[in-house]
Amino acid sequence: MKKSSVGISIAIIAVLVAIIGGAVYHTQKNNRFVHSTTATLFFHGGGSSYHAETGMVNAAKKAGVTNTVIRADVTNNGKVTLHGNMYRGAVNPIVEVNYENNRQLDFNKHGEYATNVVKMLKKRYGINKINMVGHSLGNISIIYYMLRNGQNKNMPRLEKQVDIAGHFGGLTFNGIPDALK
Repeated sequence: MKKSSVGISIAIIAVLVAIIGGAVYHTQKNNRFVHSTTATLFFHGGGSSYHAETGMVNAAKKAGVTNTVIRADVTNNGKVTLHGNMYRGAVNPIVEVNYENNRQLDFNKHGEYATNVVKMLKKRYGINKINMVGHSLGNISIIYYMLRNGQNKNMPRLEKQVDIAGHFGGLTFNGIPDALK
């Protein structure tokens, strides 16, 4: 009788160690990334679409950074339609911005389009902070968004910006790029 109770005790301890170890592993795995409600918007380049960002988005999902990805389609007149599901407080949500007119060279329109997307995200999901990733002509959306809204305290604040194949050649805001201050 004593041997069986020792065996049961060892089995219970082994199960508890496995459960606790699994929980610790899961917590450490998920803590490799910042958990934030800040939305990250991806802007494609000229002549392209949201499909250009699929590789980066899938890599983020596979790495466990996010499970929330939606698409914002923007018509030529600036109307935004959101596709997919995102809940308020989603962790590291990604928004793939898709311009119907992917060859638009009116840079002010790019700023208008980006502004309309951000306004819709704020209204629908309560987004107050954003990150922006632009590829090639997509960087123009970020630049002109900031020119329109950089000082507007009612708009979500740009936290981080990533420029891939950007158009900068000395472009500065307030005379000195933030990275050099």
